[in-house]
Amino acid sequence: MKNQRGFSLLELMIVVGMLAVLLTIAVPSYRGFKARALQKEGFALLSAYYMAAHNAKTDFGLFPGNFVQTGFQPVGLLGYRLQVGDNPNNVNMIINDDVCVSTQALCDCATSGGPPCPGFKTWQESPVGVLGTSLGPFDATLPCPVLAPAAGPNTVTDGTFQAVVSGVISTRSGKADRQTMNHLKQIAICEDGTL
Repeated sequence: MKNQRGFSLLELMIVVGMLAVLLTIAVPSYRGFKARALQKEGFALLSAYYMAAHNAKTDFGLFPGNFVQTGFQPVGLLGYRLQVGDNPNNVNMIINDDVCVSTQALCDCATSGGPPCPGFKTWQESPVGVLGTSLGPFDATLPCPVLAPAAGPNTVTDGTFQAVVSGVISTRSGKADRQTMNHLKQIAICEDGTL
């Protein structure tokens, strides 16, 4: 007859302790990896705006700034908000709509004196961070550097633009992840929300 002895209590406690150590190492690493993967959405949103802005410059000879004239229309749930500065110099544009410069706000050309622009109304947001937090407010203290002369979230010229994205992508820190890009495709991380 074979020996059918089971595990001792000490052996089970050692296995449970080893599993606990592995989990304390693996869970934070997984959360950081997930946040860094979500951060790619911010870069993708900036890149999509960059392409649309350069296409509009080819058509109009300047960067319009607002989403409607730029032709920028993100789809799906947004994990980031994007904000740009409307171009105050675009007097030759059909619509100078300073309402359509942020995915945070209602984008309706008809309310600002322009013709209707169906489809450019609102964007749905999917906040990832702690429940009840926003996707990251835009305010005067936004620590995003100006990447080009005479360009910023609120001051743009015919030949420049700067776009800023913000999103809460980690439940660990709960702070916003902020990135900015200019017309030269220079990117800066203003605040790293993955930490």
